[in-house]
Amino acid sequence: MRRKSSKKTKLILAAIAVVVLGTGAAYTAEIGPFAVKQDQASLDLRKAFAGNTISYAGKGRGGNTTIFYGPDYRMKAVTATVSTPLEGTWRTKAPGQFCQRYDGRDEACNKVTLESDVAKFHNDDGKLQFEAKILPGNQIKLPERKK
Repeated sequence: MRRKSSKKTKLILAAIAVVVLGTGAAYTAEIGPFAVKQDQASLDLRKAFAGNTISYAGKGRGGNTTIFYGPDYRMKAVTATVSTPLEGTWRTKAPGQFCQRYDGRDEACNKVTLESDVAKFHNDDGKLQFEAKILPGNQIKLPERKK
């Protein structure tokens, strides 16, 4: 026979969840169609990127790269060497990882730290790969088509 949960039990469980989440412990969250492990750093990344754009000078790409990260976990990138915007997906995961997949490539994840309106992308050994300015909203400027 199944016991009914009392109101007091539900309140205690809710309080435990608040304490666990409030301490920065990792937990699992539903993001889009999949569940991923999250922590405070990955949630901060989500808040910083969702619905905003980053811009940085691309090394070896011959100019600036601009990427818009939609709140629906889709992204669109424009570079100086690509005439059609690249489209893909993005997500965050613990511990403070930012992952992107576009142009038919494998997903790439970086440890990203935030300093004001700058995102610093690091590779697996902690070396800084690049810094990007975070801009509000969708700043993708599509090149004009030649007639």
